[in-house]
Amino acid sequence: MKKFILIVALIFPFSAVSLAQQPTGQLKVFYETIQGFDFRSGAQAFDIQDESFHGGGFGFNYSLNRWIDLWTQTSFFSGVRQNSIDLKLINQMQGLRVVARGRGPINVYGKGGIGFTRHVFNIANFGEQVRFGTTLVGGGGVELKWTDAMLIFVEVNQNAMSLPNITGLDARDKWDSNTGIALGLAFQF
Repeated sequence: MKKFILIVALIFPFSAVSLAQQPTGQLKVFYETIQGFDFRSGAQAFDIQDESFHGGGFGFNYSLNRWIDLWTQTSFFSGVRQNSIDLKLINQMQGLRVVARGRGPINVYGKGGIGFTRHVFNIANFGEQVRFGTTLVGGGGVELKWTDAMLIFVEVNQNAMSLPNITGLDARDKWDSNTGIALGLAFQF
């Protein structure tokens, strides 16, 4: 019983702060690029080195209170071709955002989260293969209020993606760290 009362006493102040705020949401659409993607598969014919992916996506932010948001987003990236391999990516991530909402038109935020990446390989003479991996993300950005219902944002993230084993060899990269840059619009509701 004492543990239950202690848990309620610890959770209540945070939930009360959350309920005291008017919850708001954002729908966001964006252009995103990933810089410095490397995929060393163990066989040089299937390697991709220092490539950039370009694409876009959409997502949602939901404010729990003035400082903390839940976020989710899905990004679609066009393919890159090196050697005999063509690779496309789809990222789906979610996490928490800590926002310093200013009194003026600018908000600054940091975010972190986890998700998955869908790797779509088209390998010459082998056809299409689809593999999934884990993605960890951390970064931050700036929002500039354009109108009462619309914001412009710029975001920089560091991504860590697990890489699939398409060759069956152990001498390969298991993770890749790359930088993502996004520019987009957020619509508040």
